[in-house]
Amino acid sequence: MIFSGTSTTSTDMWEQYRKTLIGTQLFILSICALMVYRRVPIGGVAVFFVVMQLGAGIGARWATRLKRKIIESKQGKDDLPLRPR
Repeated sequence: MIFSGTSTTSTDMWEQYRKTLIGTQLFILSICALMVYRRVPIGGVAVFFVVMQLGAGIGARWATRLKRKIIESKQGKDDLPLRPR
């Protein structure tokens, strides 16, 4: 395995995504249903749906990164790169 950290980060991201899956999907689907009810063209609804799905994936990845940074800072690995030595 060349990038051992990548699989852990990816696994962590999917765990974060699964935690928020139901709420996120219900929100996206309810907004899409509201758009259909308001007679928004189906192409616009489809674009909105795809963009929101991408945003959900990016948000899960970002949340995982922030969580990792918080854990590292609590462990004392928060050394600044330009700190005088």
